[in-house]
Amino acid sequence: MMLQVFLGITEFYRMMRAKGLRPQRTVGVVTALMVLVSAYRPDLMPRDLLATSAILVVLGFALSRPHHQSVESLAVTGFGVLYVGWLSAHLVLLRELPWRAGTDYASGASFVLLAFFLTWSCDTGAYAFGRAFG
Repeated sequence: MMLQVFLGITEFYRMMRAKGLRPQRTVGVVTALMVLVSAYRPDLMPRDLLATSAILVVLGFALSRPHHQSVESLAVTGFGVLYVGWLSAHLVLLRELPWRAGTDYASGASFVLLAFFLTWSCDTGAYAFGRAFG
């Protein structure tokens, strides 16, 4: 999962740079990976502390940028962390859900596969409906 988040956020920031935006790549990558770790091990990194720290660090780095770039940089960096890191962390949370609820840990993989299957099914159905009636 960490490799997926790292590659995903790196690609997202590369696409934003191609559009002329300047995300704070290092801060965003580290923060996205920390979000993933906090989903797996909340005892190591409580989410409230992580969110507060990430906001302060990103704002601190935004102060070092020229004023015409700081808002865009802040927005792109934060969106990348949320879009890639936070959403990917939910796969870990789904996987760990049975363990945290005190039930059979092996069923967590079924939850993740169910999420992928439902997403794939809905996308395929929407595409087919759009082709037929759109």
